Amino acid sequence: MLSNTEIRNLKEGTLDTIIQILHIVEDDWKKFMAFIPMDPQKENSDRKYNSEHIRLIEEHSRVINEKCAKILFDEWGTSGQIRPTLKTVQQIALKVEMMRLADEIADILGEPHPPRPTQGPGAPVTENISLLFNESSSEIRDTTAQMKSVNNEPNNDIQGQSTEQVCNMPNFKLIAKSVGSDDSYKQESSNEQFSEQLNDHQPYLQQVNFQSSSHQLDYQSEYQQYQTSVPNIPVFHETTEGLTLSSKIDSSILQDPDLTHFDYEELQTATNNFSNICKIGSGGFGVVFKAPHPRHGMLAVKKTHDHPNQAEVMRTFNTEVRYLSQFRHTNIVPILGFSKNGPVPCIVCEFIEGGSLIEKIAEKVLNERQRIAIMQGTAEGLRYLHSNRTDHPTVPSATDPSAQNVSRINFVHGDVKSANILLTKDFVPKLCDFGLTKSYEETFIMPTTFGTQVYMAPEAMQGTVTPKSDIFSYGIVLLELLTGLKPFVLADNTKIDIKTYIYEGTTCGKSIYEFLDQSTQWTKAGEIFMLVKKCLENNRHDRPTSEAICNILNAFNDN
Repeated sequence: MLSNTEIRNLKEGTLDTIIQILHIVEDDWKKFMAFIPMDPQKENSDRKYNSEHIRLIEEHSRVINEKCAKILFDEWGTSGQIRPTLKTVQQIALKVEMMRLADEIADILGEPHPPRPTQGPGAPVTENISLLFNESSSEIRDTTAQMKSVNNEPNNDIQGQSTEQVCNMPNFKLIAKSVGSDDSYKQESSNEQFSEQLNDHQPYLQQVNFQSSSHQLDYQSEYQQYQTSVPNIPVFHETTEGLTLSSKIDSSILQDPDLTHFDYEELQTATNNFSNICKIGSGGFGVVFKAPHPRHGMLAVKKTHDHPNQAEVMRTFNTEVRYLSQFRHTNIVPILGFSKNGPVPCIVCEFIEGGSLIEKIAEKVLNERQRIAIMQGTAEGLRYLHSNRTDHPTVPSATDPSAQNVSRINFVHGDVKSANILLTKDFVPKLCDFGLTKSYEETFIMPTTFGTQVYMAPEAMQGTVTPKSDIFSYGIVLLELLTGLKPFVLADNTKIDIKTYIYEGTTCGKSIYEFLDQSTQWTKAGEIFMLVKKCLENNRHDRPTSEAICNILNAFNDN
């Protein structure tokens, strides 16, 4: 096997071995993930992932019962224009001193094992146990004497620190590893590596940089830099313990007359204690259940995850409810209210009985007219979000039926995808899941990337978000409607994102007509694919606005 073999092309057994190694120590996969570069070919590339991505992988792991490293490699191996290779894995392993993983890659490549550093966690352990204990005992005696000396001071710096902070001595780890106490070694290693935290406004991946290859790596300083730069993952900077649920909800939400306060126990009963029988969807923020209601008919109840980071959960909850309560449009899912008196908050929306777009595409039940209508309705929903015009078709406010109730603030949805487009029984599209929605003026910079990777625009990967980011995501949805393919395509035992799959095919001489969903009779496929290519332009300035897209699609009706 060659060093430039892409990890997405690895044999299953080889990849499984790498994944197993990353799970020997509980948090090693997190440490590895924290050092993955945005561009594997650049020495000083920015980091690709952050603590939010790690949290999402952990949550998805619990849902599908899959190892976190497996989910990571599935995502990493198929994202970005430059695919990671075995050499990339080995370079990261050396960077973070995971010598067992680096040795395994060397074995796969038929190369000699890389030299170990002289110090740090990757250093070789002496086989002379007596010498190791003697040296350790000497250091322990010296450190104990220093501690006694310091403790005699009335105002010393040790007061208020934990035992781990005071007695964090590397030789304890070496002794444990030498005598085979794996459990204690794993626990100490995990605690030691993830003990430091950064300010909430400083994404930790931006604090760590690869060293230039023009000089020999200083493994000890690199490891120390990692220890002081990477926070406990996932990062919980805030606590909401001791506060009532109502106190964590925005006052504007609590005072909104258009929002109904649903009793949690009532929702619990209607969903059969939130059973899987009533479950209709799930995501990183919560699980959605179908629930009959005597006054409001069928409801869609999004129950937030009972996550340790309740501050983040409440931020997402407040964002989605606050924005949904402002949006009144035919192509945006109507919110009815929320629940505030349970262990976790719930968002209650009107139940959209047609299911999600991604489901209908897979079922092959949509004809061309319906698909174009879905494209038009989705574009209209985006136009409503992106502009402050008041001439869009709206849903009246409950307190003022004649009011347009259109916000004067412009918004970016942030997570446009086929799974977030619900359909009525008449196939009218409704945008949903506004937990990542942001208000904007022209452009804003996110400290971390957000959204779903395969749908994300190139600039959004770097944190620059505009309405044109939604347009790129919309272009991927158009490709799904046009081809009937899933966001990722399996071709020659390789998982490829739909854009790359179609573009590589058409670049190699194939026609778009060879990729069309054959369950539909197409008359506008060529024009739609031209629109797709405009939406998926790498330069955001070359993409059309949502209003221009509406005009293009509406012109189809005139032909």
